[in-house]
Formats: sequence, structure tokens, C-alpha cells
Amino acid sequence: MLRYMLILCNVLLFTATAYAVDPAEIRAKVKQHEAEVKRRQAEMQRKFQTRTTSSNPRAQAARDKYRSLQAAREAQKPRQPTAQELRAQMAAAPRPDVCLETFILAVRHANSMSQILPLLAKQHQERYKRELVQWDPAEAQKRRAEQLREGWLPKELIIRATSHPYAGELERHKDMANHYYGIHSMKLDGTMMRIHAYSHPGDITLSSGERPTAYFGMQFEDGVWRFAEYSFTLTVFH
Repeated sequence: MLRYMLILCNVLLFTATAYAVDPAEIRAKVKQHEAEVKRRQAEMQRKFQTRTTSSNPRAQAARDKYRSLQAAREAQKPRQPTAQELRAQMAAAPRPDVCLETFILAVRHANSMSQILPLLAKQHQERYKRELVQWDPAEAQKRRAEQLREGWLPKELIIRATSHPYAGELERHKDMANHYYGIHSMKLDGTMMRIHAYSHPGDITLSSGERPTAYFGMQFEDGVWRFAEYSFTLTVFH
């Protein structure tokens, strides 16, 4: 309808020109019609918004609640430090090599995985806690008995796989810590300090007499460096 009115205005203007009608009068009528069209468009939009809100108050309330929750979540998010603030925090924190050696010493003397959990990166802490919650001792014993009866896997592997989640992880961390021999170099990568260290696994002997190496990743979190990654390599530092 509105489009039809605009077309009609243009036709009137053309007709006025063709029959020598006063163009000023026609232009005034065209402007009047254009103003009327805009007024009706605004009125229709206003009525639509009013009808949408009033016809479904529950939907509007749900939208308002969602917006409030979104705003609350955004307000609760911790502010991320700037690059300059992060560098200042790292400079004020204990050195990453000191944190690594503290971690190594703690692992060597630990009697349970819970003793070294605070020294691990948050993502690992959360994963170990989830595994502990999901672990069912009765189900683990049942699975162990079935696998031992089938005899497809070595007994030691079956026992390790069906033991308490922390038992196997503590053993793995102790094996890693006992092979640590000293730091060779460090390189910062964002918030991760990548540390290359000497390592001497007992079952590996190099003909050159040099020690193999290991890689440790220390993640900077909450003002401290926490253990995050480990890998062993036969690369030799000369």
C-alpha cells in the first residue's frame, strides 16, 4: 500500500509536468504524501513492537532474565591483565626454574597424588578430580577380574589400569621426577615457560656418554608457575 502511494505521487508529478500544472503545488503534495508514508511506517513499527511485547509477556520476561544473567556473568568474569601487567606479575613471581625444582622435589617425596595436585596446572587439577569422582572401586575390581581371567594383557598392566586413578599418576610423575638431572635452557612462550633439562632414564645409555634431555612446560597461573607438560627426547646437548 505504501509503495503504491509513492508510485501515485510520482505519476501525479509527471502528469502535472505534462499538462502544465503548477509544479510547486505538485511538489508540495508529493512531500506531504512522503511525510504521511513515513508517519504511517513509524506508527506501524510502534504498534508491532507494542503488540509483540504485550501479547507475550512471558517471552519478554524470559528475554529480560536472559539479558540480566548475561550481564551478571560478564561482570563476574575476572579482568584479563594487559601484556605489561602480565610481565610485571611474572617478574614478581618466583622464577620458573625454582618452581620446577620445587615441583620435582615435592613429587619425589610425595606419598599421594593429592600432595602434588596444587603444583599442577589448573586444567590437570580439574581433570584428576573429575577422574576421581567418576572412579567406581567395585566396577574397577570387576573389570580387573574379567581382564585377568581373559589373559589378553599383562597382569601388571591390568592392575595399573584398574587401580585408583591417583596411584598410576603418582607413579608416572615419580618416574619423571627421578629422571630429572638439571636445567639446560629456558624459553618463554606466552604464559608457558618451556624448559629443556638434562634427563638420565636408567634404561637408556648413549654411546657418546652424553645425557638425553627432557622438556618441561611450566604454566604461569595466579602469580605462580605450575607444572603443565612433559616429554622425553633423545636429543643431546653438547
